[in-house]
Amino acid sequence: MRGPTGSGRGPGMGSGPGMGSGGMGSGPPGGGSGRPPGGGSGSRPRPGSGGGRDDGGTSTQTPTGGAVTGQDEQRRWSYGFKNGPLPFDNSNAQYAALGLRAAAQMGVKIPTAVWRGILAYWLTQQERTGPAVSLSLPKGGGSVQVVTAAARGWGYRTGGDAYGSMTCAGIACVAIARDRLRGNGLESGASAKCDTSIRDGLAWLSRHYDIRSNPESTEGPEGWYLYYLYGLERAGVLAGAERIGDHDWYAEGAAELVSRQGGNGSWGSLEDTAFALLFLRRSTTPLTTMTR
Repeated sequence: MRGPTGSGRGPGMGSGPGMGSGGMGSGPPGGGSGRPPGGGSGSRPRPGSGGGRDDGGTSTQTPTGGAVTGQDEQRRWSYGFKNGPLPFDNSNAQYAALGLRAAAQMGVKIPTAVWRGILAYWLTQQERTGPAVSLSLPKGGGSVQVVTAAARGWGYRTGGDAYGSMTCAGIACVAIARDRLRGNGLESGASAKCDTSIRDGLAWLSRHYDIRSNPESTEGPEGWYLYYLYGLERAGVLAGAERIGDHDWYAEGAAELVSRQGGNGSWGSLEDTAFALLFLRRSTTPLTTMTR
C-alpha cells in the first residue's frame, strides 16, 4: 500500500498479501516497509541476554508455522503467493531479518542456516564497485580511525539502483546476521567480508548523505522519507556509527523531525508518526559486536 505523495509514508503498513506468511514490506521500487514477523511464546529471557542463539542460548524454542516462511532457498522474502509466487524484494527481506532478530532476542531459536542464508543473500545484493570515499569509524575508547572505502549501496531488487533506505537495510541486515553468527561458525574470511560490506555501505551513505530526503530515491525527495529515517537510525546503531561522514545523523535527524511535527503532535499518518518516534527514541538495540 502506497502513501500519498509527499507524506513520507512507508508502504505496506496496512493489510496486504502475505502479512501472515512472511511478507512484511511493500511493493514499488523506491520504498518499502511493513511489519516484522512475530516471535514465539513461552519462557522469555531478558532481551539482549543472548537467548535464541544457536551457540548456547537458553531457549529451546524453534520457529513454527509462518515464522520463517515466505522465503526461498536464497533467504529472500516476498508477500507470499497470489496465483503463484510474488516477486522478492529487499524491503520484505529486511523486515523478515528484523523480525527474526526480535524473535531471537525473546528466546526463539533461529536455525543457523537461516542466518547464514540471510548473510549470503545481502552480501550478493550490494553493488559490486563504487567510488573511493574517506570514512571515519569508531575504534574504541572514544577514538576514530580513518579508512578508505568503496561507496557501495543496495537497491530494491537484484541489479536495481542503490538508494538511501535500501542501503540502510543492507547495512542493518549484514550487521544482524554477522552478530547472530559470531562465535557460531562464522569464518574469519566471512567476518572480514561483513566488515568491508558495512564500511562500504556507510561510505555510500556518507557520499549521498541527506537528512531531509531519501537519497537517490526514484520517487522524489519525499519518497518514503520517514521509512528511510527509521532505517538510518537502525543502520547507525547496528553499525556502531555515531557519525556518517562529518554528520551527527541523530542530532540532525531529530532537529528535522521536530521541525516537521504537526500541531497535534503527529507526523501525519499513524505509520509516519511511528517511524518518527522510533527514530527519536533510538529504539534499535545495539549489537554485541560492532564494525571495526
